[in-house]
Amino acid sequence: MLTSSGIFPAVAANYSFMLLTIQRSFEVKPADCVFYATDPKQLEDNRRHLSFEPGDIALINPNTQTALLVRSKYDLELCRKLYRAATMILVQEDAAEREISNPWQVKTLQMFNMTTAKKRGNFQILTQQEAATALENGLVPLYEGKMFNQYNHRYASFCYTDKGIMPKEPITQELVLSQKQDACYWLTPQHWVKQTLVQERWNQKGWERPWTLAWRDIARATDDRTVIASALPAAYGVGNTAGLLMPDVDDRRAACLLAQLNSLVVDFVERIKQSSAHVNIYYLKQLPVLPPEAFAPTDVEFIASRVAQLTRTADDINAVWLTDYPAYTFQEPRERVAIRAELDAYIAKMYGLTREELAYILDPAAVMGPDHPSETFPKVKRKEIKLYGEYLTQRLVLKAYDDLTSGVLK
Repeated sequence: MLTSSGIFPAVAANYSFMLLTIQRSFEVKPADCVFYATDPKQLEDNRRHLSFEPGDIALINPNTQTALLVRSKYDLELCRKLYRAATMILVQEDAAEREISNPWQVKTLQMFNMTTAKKRGNFQILTQQEAATALENGLVPLYEGKMFNQYNHRYASFCYTDKGIMPKEPITQELVLSQKQDACYWLTPQHWVKQTLVQERWNQKGWERPWTLAWRDIARATDDRTVIASALPAAYGVGNTAGLLMPDVDDRRAACLLAQLNSLVVDFVERIKQSSAHVNIYYLKQLPVLPPEAFAPTDVEFIASRVAQLTRTADDINAVWLTDYPAYTFQEPRERVAIRAELDAYIAKMYGLTREELAYILDPAAVMGPDHPSETFPKVKRKEIKLYGEYLTQRLVLKAYDDLTSGVLK
C-alpha cells in the first residue's frame, strides 16, 4: 500500500492506493506485503517487507478477521509477541458477535447519541448563572470526549462568552495548572442532561458502581496518543464522542485495566491497527489485554497506588474512585510524566518485553537507526524536546524499567 504523496502530486497526500500483483503458481507462497510506502524505491527496503504467518489474523484480529497496516517487519514481530503474552483480547466474539471470552466481564455503553438526543430535547444549554444551580435542579454535566485525557477527567472545559452564555460555536480550552490543582474546580459542559435519564441508562446495563471508565472515540494513530482513557463519576452523562467500559471488578483492579489501556505498549498496538479517526469499539475489544488473574496483589498495589496519584485530584472523582487511597493535588507536568513512566515500565515487564523492545516502542529510530521505516510516538517526542529539552518519557520509562529490573523500584 502506498500513499499518494510524491507519486501523484495532484492527489491529496492523505489518500492511499494499493498495488496488488497476482502470480499464477502451483505452490502456496506467503503474500509479500509493504505498507505506508511513499516512494517506489522503498519497495527495495527489506525491512518494509513482511508476510503474515498462518494464524496471525486469528491471533491479532480474531473478531473482525482483518489485516494490519504494519510499517515494518519488526513491528509485526513485536505485535505477535504482545498478543501471545496477553493470551487473550479484551472481548472475543464469534462471527455473530456473541461473546466467547470476556475475562474482565466488561460491558460497553454509548450513553447518548448526541444528534438523536438533541432532537429529542434531552440536552439543555444553560447560561453561566443557570449552571450554578444545575445540580439542585436535577441536571448533571454531559461529558464529551475532548473534556478528558489520559488519567485526567478534568482536561478541557467549554467557555462562556463575557455575557455568561454559551456561544453558537462553542470551543474548549485546556485547564491551566492552577485550575487542575483546585480540587473543587468544575468543568463547564456544552450541554446538561437530566440525572434521571443518566440513571436510566445505567439501570438498563445493570451498573451500580459510582464510577465508570471512558475512552475517547475521536483519536488518530498520528496524534500524541490514540487510546485515551480515564475514570469518570458515573453520575455524569456522556455523549457518543466517548465510549464507556464497565468491568465487573473492584476499582483497584479496574485501575489495572485503565493502566493497560493508557500504556505505551497497548497504544503501540492500537496505532498499528487504526486507519481512521475513530477508536471504535471493535478496535478496543481486540486489544491484547492481560486478564485480571495476571495481576497478583503486589501488582495491583503497585499500579493502583500510582493510578490513584494521577486520578484522585478532584473532589467529585475522589468521592467515588479508589477511595482506599488519599486525595492528591494535581502534579506538575514533569512529576506526572515520572509517575506514568513507572506504570509504563511495569506494564511492559508484565508483557515480558525486553529493554530493547520497550526502547523500540518509545522510538524505533533510537534502536534501529534514523532511516528505519517505522515511527511510534513522534509527536510526544517533539513536544517533550520543545518543553523539556529532551524526550523525557523515553528517559524516565527506561530508567524505571532498569530500576524495576534491579529491584530499586518496587
